[in-house]
Amino acid sequence: ALLEKDFVNAQSECAQAMTDSSAAVSTRDAALLEARDALERLEDDMSRRVAHLESELERASAGENDANTLARERHELQRAFDAAKAEKEELANRLSRAEEERARREEEARAYRAAADEAARLKSEAEAKRIAVEGEIALLR
Repeated sequence: ALLEKDFVNAQSECAQAMTDSSAAVSTRDAALLEARDALERLEDDMSRRVAHLESELERASAGENDANTLARERHELQRAFDAAKAEKEELANRLSRAEEERARREEEARAYRAAADEAARLKSEAEAKRIAVEGEIALLR
């Protein structure tokens, strides 16, 4: 009875740990998707800004903008581009950390599943031994 109770407790703890790990992995997966989407939006924005800068440069060479306006816009665009680049690096770092966390959680979930499988195997062995002992006791009576 004590072995059965310990097994049930261990199995319950493993199940709870697996549920917690699965929830954490799901949360990390959602964060990964969000980070990837943000990274894609940032890359698109950077591409648009570069295209705009190139367009402004072409217009300047055609004499449509004066040199001061172009220099100011180019400077502003360069600062925006640098800021976007820094944000992209931060998002890439966050994405990397989230992927590492997800891999760690998946490994934990595998370990919990292995522990639950081992607990089930041990329970089965204990039950078989209990039945055998009960059978021997019945023969001795």
